[in-house]
This record gives sequence, structure tokens and C-alpha cells, in this order.
Amino acid sequence: WTMPVLEDPSPQPFERTLEGLLQGAAPREPDAHFQLVRPAPGFCVKTNTEDEAKVFLNICYADKIPAPPAISDVDLTVAIASFDNSKFRLPMSVGPGHAEVDNKGNGCTAFDVIIADSVYNQLESRAGMREFVVELALCAVESKNSLRLNREYLILTKRTHVGTLLEQSCRVRQRIQELSSLRQPRHSIEADPPVGTPDFLVVKIELDDVASAAGIALDVDAKHLVLTESTERYFLDLPFPCTVDADEVGAQFHRTTRVLTVMCPCRK
Repeated sequence: WTMPVLEDPSPQPFERTLEGLLQGAAPREPDAHFQLVRPAPGFCVKTNTEDEAKVFLNICYADKIPAPPAISDVDLTVAIASFDNSKFRLPMSVGPGHAEVDNKGNGCTAFDVIIADSVYNQLESRAGMREFVVELALCAVESKNSLRLNREYLILTKRTHVGTLLEQSCRVRQRIQELSSLRQPRHSIEADPPVGTPDFLVVKIELDDVASAAGIALDVDAKHLVLTESTERYFLDLPFPCTVDADEVGAQFHRTTRVLTVMCPCRK
């Protein structure tokens, strides 16, 4: 999910920073790189939670969603075999769950997952690609909603989606440009406590050329942090050494030091 960044003109002690990070933040100002995107229907996945609640994933697509970097068939086969997208990041947008009714009149929840149209067009031609996308979508919905979803799913043959596909505010193609021209900022990641199973990961990112938090965008899931900013000078794709609770992650930018601190609670 894309999270807000708080701004503080001066550094604070760790304890006060932690308290502030986990309290939430005011809504971000509109960002020209984010637009409302209405997806086209693709296919629908039926599954359930560990509590037997019925869930549908509407896998849909849009031409404004950034395409992933090109990947060879060999590398894609390896990624699919291990369900590892660390070298093949697949941009997708997960919308909020919306209450629906199934064919039997029973209540259920549907989630809309938007992928790039270029990815959707490969689902039939590249072996295992559909299953790979479904697994990543399941993981993304789980991470964003603190759910556990059954991997014994069913792809519906007579319905492309359940409910009405909702518009989502998505980072659009213009945001992902020639990443080779962007700088990776100096950064560090520390576990707290440093020994044993950590309670938090503390990520510090030095953004010397950024004056305020207004242009900073963070996308965080259970396994990764992706930073971009409006001047398009910096880009950082940082894998986490452990699984974090993406819904509880907080961030604060210090204008004096120009250091972004991201506090990531770890899942137990």
C-alpha cells in the first residue's frame, strides 16, 4: 500500500519518534503521479479465509499500471517455481474489500487487484504466469488486510468479476521511468532488538536533495519497501529481512537532517 509520510523539522529521541510514527498521519496532498484508474475485468478467483468466509479476487488490468521490467523465460521460470518475485517486481494495486452477494444469496467479500495490461496479455502465452499472478495477488490481499487465504482456489469460468469494479488511486506509468537514471539513496536497516527475533525494523534513508515530505511516496508490503519522490532523483526498492506488518508501518521525514525514518513492526 502507499503510505503517508509525516514531516518533523527536527530529530526526536527514538521513543518519541516511535510513538509519533504509529499514530497515523494527515491525508497527503494530491500527487500528479497518482490517478484514479478504472480497471477492465480479467478473471475471478474464488477462495476463502481460515474462518471459511468466502472471498473473491477480481484480477483486472489497466493500461496505466506500470509494467514490470522485462524478464527472460528462464528467470521467469525460476521465479514461478519458487514463487519469488524479489527479482521480478510485479506492480499491482489492491483495492479495499467490498461486500457482495454470491449466486446463492450469501454474503461475501470481493477485492479488486489491478495489474498492467501488458502482464495480463502474457497470462496465456507464458507457462505458469497466471498461477504466479494469482499467488502474488493472494499475498498482496493477505498483507494489506491481515488475512490468511486458502491456496485451494477456483478460477471462475462464467464470471470475470464479482460486484462492481471500483476505481482506485494508482501510481501510473509516468512514475516508473528510466530507473537507471535515478540514484539509490544511502540507507540503513537495523533490527530492534539487534539480537533474536526483532520487534521492529528501523529503516533510515538519506535524501539530501529533498526539502520536504510532500513529494515522498512510499509503497510498503510485507516484504518490500519502495521509495520514489516527485523530483525523480531517487528510487529505492528495499527487501526486508523479515516479514513486517505493512498496515502498522509509519514514516517521518526530518527537514533538518533530510533523513526519512521508517518504523516497521515485525510480524510474530
